[in-house]
Formats: sequence, structure tokens, C-alpha cells
Amino acid sequence: MKKLLLLLPLFTFGQGDQLYPDGTATDQDGNSFEWINYSTQDWAIENAEVVTYRDGTPIPQVTNPAEWQNLTTGAWCYYDNDPLKGKLYNWYAVAGIHDNDDTTLNKEFAPEGWHIPSAAEWSTLENYLIANGYNYDGTTEGNKLAKAMTSDFEWTFSNGEGAVGNDLALNNSSGFNAVAGGSILGDVYSGYRSEARFWVFTYFGSNRLYHKRIDYRFSGIGTHNEGATYSCSVRFVRNASSVGANGDILLNGTISAENHQIKNVADPTDAQDAVTLAYINQLESSNEDLQEQVDNLETNLQAQIDELRNLENWSDSDGDGFTELSGDCNDSDASINPRIYEVSDGVDNNCDGEIDEGYNGFDDVIDIDGNTYDFAIYGNQLWTVENAEMVTYRDGTEIPQVTADTEWANLTTGAWCYYNNDPSKGKLYNWYAVAGIHDNNDSTPNKEFAPEGWHVPTDAEWTTLEEYLIANGYNYDGTTTGNKIAKAMASTTGWDIFTIEGTVGYDQSLNNSSGFNAYPERFRDDEGEFDLGVGNVSAFWSLTDTDNDEKLVHLLTNQNDDIIRANLTPLWGFSVRFVRD
Repeated sequence: MKKLLLLLPLFTFGQGDQLYPDGTATDQDGNSFEWINYSTQDWAIENAEVVTYRDGTPIPQVTNPAEWQNLTTGAWCYYDNDPLKGKLYNWYAVAGIHDNDDTTLNKEFAPEGWHIPSAAEWSTLENYLIANGYNYDGTTEGNKLAKAMTSDFEWTFSNGEGAVGNDLALNNSSGFNAVAGGSILGDVYSGYRSEARFWVFTYFGSNRLYHKRIDYRFSGIGTHNEGATYSCSVRFVRNASSVGANGDILLNGTISAENHQIKNVADPTDAQDAVTLAYINQLESSNEDLQEQVDNLETNLQAQIDELRNLENWSDSDGDGFTELSGDCNDSDASINPRIYEVSDGVDNNCDGEIDEGYNGFDDVIDIDGNTYDFAIYGNQLWTVENAEMVTYRDGTEIPQVTADTEWANLTTGAWCYYNNDPSKGKLYNWYAVAGIHDNNDSTPNKEFAPEGWHVPTDAEWTTLEEYLIANGYNYDGTTTGNKIAKAMASTTGWDIFTIEGTVGYDQSLNNSSGFNAYPERFRDDEGEFDLGVGNVSAFWSLTDTDNDEKLVHLLTNQNDDIIRANLTPLWGFSVRFVRD
């Protein structure tokens, strides 16, 4: 491996003393890597490069991204299949899962004497660095370590204070030297030069595993969870064993004094030898008894593990991050789990043992055609959480269905259609229908579109809803400022995959915590043509005019984390929601 740290220039750093390698070690493939002692821990400061397990079994290289996302055993790849970039591993490789036989023991991934760090070991490292002033601002509270732990080259620029990408010359005072190696999500490579991700040998639950993430835009180190086919870089750790925190020389049965001199060792005597021999014989006898106990314990433990594996409630069938053991009351539906907002739909959405709590005394929402709608309370508002389905106005007047493109493009009154004229898809309405404009006589009163007691929301009412969700922690990152609520409002299925964290298309099992359940029904444009892409947009009319006679639309897309406003002509076809009078 390249010895990058030896080439680092000297800078004046604002955080911690500059650290340099304390030693080198060798993996099973003969690659040498440098390590640094951080108090009670020794950490590798170069990414893993192994292509075999510790016993010499090959870890296969997989170059086809489509094949990668369907793996059930260990594999590695170069980022973008470029040998000039670093190696990435799926979690199966890190865990030593080399075949699909549950009775086969897993392999060891790390070199002899080293292992993959657990979440607790990562915390120990971070706490040590924070306590010793490696936050970018020199403070000893909060996690602002990213600059101190990242390399001083090949990170995307950021102007954020304390961000990794802001003034790379100030990076890497801890010597950890995290490089922006990127990752693979599904069948897409992403994040090269913008993020570093490292596997953590700790199980999150529901077939999801922890990893650490450092992003060029931020000053802190994040903890995330992904499926086992995700790819990350890998670091090794061991208990401090060769050079202690104070430079003391420590010996055990597997490592040497590593070029340190051992002095003042007394010559042995015959009496000492006899006592030592008797002690060793006693240990050997005790070890035989101890080994038998260990063998029995291993057998019993394996039986318990096998039993757990057979429990259906150990798995997360719907991929929502919860199992029956962790409180999921319907593991076949990702929109039902303890994280979900309770709505009025006859279902225990949040798995607290109660159905529709908080909705006693509210009447069902029924339109003129007999369609019923689930609804939810958001602060002082009641919103339907299903799209409009009626084909008549409140007084029974028919809303015409228009299928032909040219006819739709020339409308001046209300109409509806199925998306792509497919009755299995949702209904879309032009704005004339939403406004109740049923003829071209200006003296005729407009009809009412919504059911009795409800109306189509205005832009101001949309704003009230968004502000309520933001203030109550429904931004994807839990913050209460900025509009990042799209994931919380979007359905858990139907969207195109997108690889940027926080967007609607990123890990859809995390969507819909608000219960709003916006499904990507897409739209029809003002020329009557359907947007035939799949899964990108969920759009809703508001009953608000703009100065140029266009109408306001509220959109969610798979590539955004916020709610988008757009001004469009009344001829577009979108979904509709209702809010209570």
C-alpha cells in the first residue's frame, strides 16, 4: 500500500497535535498498512485491501453492479471498477459469510490480531479525539471531528465552516486519513471524492447494518444503516498491545517488542525453572478441562442461534427497519410501524395497540359518489391522506372524463382522466374541475368539488401543513428548520430509486412517517400528453391563483427532499387532496 502519511507536509493545525504512524502491520495477502495508537486502541490508518479471508479463501471480485445488489455472500470491487480507486466490500465479506450454508462457520476478514471495529469501538475513538481537542474548533464537546480524521487531498470543495471540503490543508491532524472512496447503493456508484463510509461490525436490526459516514459538506461523523449489499471501505482495529498510551512496551503471545530493547531481565535458576515447569503443567491440565467447558458452551450457543434463526419475528419482511421483536405489528406493510403517524383509517398505524386514537367524534369523509377517505390531524388542520376519486361535483353534476390529447389541451371547463387512460391508475383533474368551472357562462355559479365540510387547500393551508411537520421533527434529518419533509410525506413504494440521502427515492422504507402517503401518480401536461416516466412525481393542486393567471401546484419528486411549488396553466392534470372547513 502507499505510505501516504509519510509524504504529508507540515501545517499549523487548529485541532490537536499532528499525529503520525506508530507502526506497520501486514494482512493475509502481504499488504502492509500503517497504524496509529489512540490511547487504548490501535487503528489502521489505511483502508483494507485484502482479497482473501484470513485462512486464504478468496473473496470474489464482482464487477457487474446488477449482480452486486443480488449477492448473499461476500464480495469486493473497485469503485467504478477502476483499479486506481480503492476497494469496497459488502457486509457479507466483512462478516466472513462466504457461502449460503448456515452450518458453515464464517471466515475471518481481518488480519491475525486485528478485527472490524464495533460501534462501541468507534465511539471510544471519537470520544478520545474529542477529549483531546481534535474538533475543528478546538472544543471538547460535540462531534466536529471530520476534518481531523480526513485526508488533505481529493475531497470536493465546500465553504461550510469546519466542513471537510473547506481548506483541505487543515485536514488530518489525527492522522486517521479517511479518503473519499465513495460507495455502491443498489447498482449505482456514488460519493467518490465527496464521502467516506466505513463498515461497523454492529447489527442494526431488520437485516440492516451500521456504518460510519463522513461527508465533504459537514464537520461531524454520522452513523447510518444500510442493507448487507451496500458497499463501504473497511478499517481494522485492535486493543493497544505493542505500544501503550504512554509508550510502555507490552508483550503477549502473538507480537514482539517491535524493535524495542528489553533490558534488566534476570538469569533463570534451576529452582525457578522447576517451579515454572510445575506451574505450566498445572495450567495445561486446567486448560484441558476449560476447553471441554468451552466446547459444550459453543454447542449450546449454536443451538440457541439456530433457534433464533428459525423465529419468523426475527426478520424484517417489509424492510421498514422494524421487526416484530422491535414492535412492528404488521411486518408485511412498510407503512405500519412504530415510527408512523397515526391516521384515521381503521388501522393501528403506529403499533401502539390502539386503532385511530385521537379521532373519536370525527365523522367519516364521504364524497358524493360514495368514496370514503382516510384522514389525519396535523395541528389545527384535518387533511385527507388519499387522493380524490369522484367523477361528479357535490351537487351531482357530472365531471366529464376526457381521454383524447387534443380535446384535453383545448378545455376551458372541468375534466378528469386516469393517468395514461389506465383505469388501474389514479385520477387526475385539471384546475377547472378543482375550481368547479363546469360551463363557459360567467354568470353561472361555480360548483363545489370537495365533499361536504371539506375543500381544496389553498397555498396558505399547504404552508401551514409544511410548517407544522417541520416544527415537529419530520425533516428527514430530524431538524426543525428548513423544508426537508418530502420523505415524511411520500409513500413507501412506487418511486424511482435515487442515491442521495434524504431524498424521496433514497431508501423508501424510511418514507411516510407523517402518514400523508403521497404516491407518485405523475401528471398530464397542458398539451394533453402523459409524462410516461415511472415513479418520479406526486403533484397536488392548490386553490390559489397567481398574478399571471397560472395556478399553484405542490410537488414531491424522487430526487428532492423538500416540497416544491410551481406555477402552471389550468390545463395540467394533477392529483387532489382535501382539508376540512
